[in-house]
Amino acid sequence: FGGLAIILVHNRWETVPEILVSIMGWGAFLKGLLRFLAPQLAQTILPKITASPSFKLYGVALLVWGGAMSYLGYA
Repeated sequence: FGGLAIILVHNRWETVPEILVSIMGWGAFLKGLLRFLAPQLAQTILPKITASPSFKLYGVALLVWGGAMSYLGYA
């Protein structure tokens, strides 16, 4: 439901930060939709994706990006 909430509240495509937030919202929505519509497929695909070493680096990058977006949003 988090991705859908982001899409409904913030689906803007004008500046780079807005585009990045919108892309993340759509990605979360599609992942949730996959888990809802095809749970067996999601159970076979998602663990393979999350087991890769680059996924951990991606997670760290998202934390840094989230911190930067929070700073820009509140500063």
